[in-house]
Amino acid sequence: MSAPKKKLLLLSHERSLNKSQSLIRYYRSQFDITLVVNQEVSPHKSYTQLCYEILISPSFQADEITAKIKSCDKILCVSENLLPVQSQLETYYGIDNLNFETAKILSDKFLLADYLKRNHAPVKHPTTTIARNKEDLSSLEGSFIIKPSIGTGSNYFLDNQLDGLDYSFWGSHGALSEELKKRQALELFFKLNREGIQKKRFNNKKNFMLFQKYIPADGPVYSPIGYFGEHGLVIPFYLKLIRFNSKFENADFHSPDLHLNELCHSEERPSILGDLLVMSVAKEEVPMEFQHQAESYLSFLFESLKIKELFFAGPDLHKRGNEFFAIDFNPRMGHFFNLIDHVNNNNLIESLVNGHPLNSLNHCLWGAIPTNHSEIANEGSLSAIRDYIPQEALPQSYPHPLPSKAYLQSKPRSLQVLLQGRNEAELTRNYFEIIQKFN
Repeated sequence: MSAPKKKLLLLSHERSLNKSQSLIRYYRSQFDITLVVNQEVSPHKSYTQLCYEILISPSFQADEITAKIKSCDKILCVSENLLPVQSQLETYYGIDNLNFETAKILSDKFLLADYLKRNHAPVKHPTTTIARNKEDLSSLEGSFIIKPSIGTGSNYFLDNQLDGLDYSFWGSHGALSEELKKRQALELFFKLNREGIQKKRFNNKKNFMLFQKYIPADGPVYSPIGYFGEHGLVIPFYLKLIRFNSKFENADFHSPDLHLNELCHSEERPSILGDLLVMSVAKEEVPMEFQHQAESYLSFLFESLKIKELFFAGPDLHKRGNEFFAIDFNPRMGHFFNLIDHVNNNNLIESLVNGHPLNSLNHCLWGAIPTNHSEIANEGSLSAIRDYIPQEALPQSYPHPLPSKAYLQSKPRSLQVLLQGRNEAELTRNYFEIIQKFN
């Protein structure tokens, strides 16, 4: 008679479940997985049916979870604002992994930035502060970006008078001050940033608007994707991020000499959510200086915080002159990990956990399509490239308006494609061919 399976808790907001697919598929053979989620799971997320059970916990209260789940051997989390809950549960079940202070730091961008600064991290981090009054605002020098201290670029906290400020670029503190005065929202903004903003969808964790010095990159941005565990740090691939800028609007995509790196330039006013495309690349295709910075940053973080096990995405590494800056570390698995796992026969997690990364990976590119078209008139307009458009990126109705500038997070949604290839050169060639077909 075989021994009973061990038990694994997987914590996730329902909206973040797409990041859990590979985890569920790999760990279900070893564990009975209890998925702890805040609401009923959408029917189309059928992969969750592979779990042993689903526990609905609207507020993710640790005592409510432990009252129903009496024992547990392992806990994973794909929503970073739930890391403190993971730590509480690990303490209850006697699992040695994340202590509570570490979980708080990893779940909050400001706390992490402050930790890196106080502990002299080996890679620079942009100056990051919380402006709680006019004096704080006046002390800021140069251009900066406003971003929430929790959550990612697709999640917004501000509305009404402050709508659109969550992710925005400002050339100076004076420009922001004038905009807030024009909206008659100067005092409201500072009041919210003193008290914190709490939203149920983020487990009522207090959120603040961060002011982060803007660091334009001289070229592509690289971001390590991987796992830290029993066999140490393993980075199977990097993401290469190409920011949208005006050079793409005039590029000749029919030219055999066109190269993505030559189109990278970030001096102009940035679009904060302006990634034209994201592609996975093998370590061998990443400049050694970026690899060194990534490994130094991650080794420092995991060792100093005494982390035992963690999937991660980031940080984004910006090179400016001879300096490197690390931005936005995500202490959980990202959606791109699942894409790469899928095109590699779902073998990626097993290889990482066992400390033997796959020698040769298939790769993916998710990109927006630059075009002069103002709309997609009907489904037939997509016939030439329909096979390359992921289901979640298809227009919901026609005619579908297109943004004036094509980037991945634009509104209305840009035309986007998901491509496969063996390396960067093949992915880039396929991407340019798709642009030619649609235009």
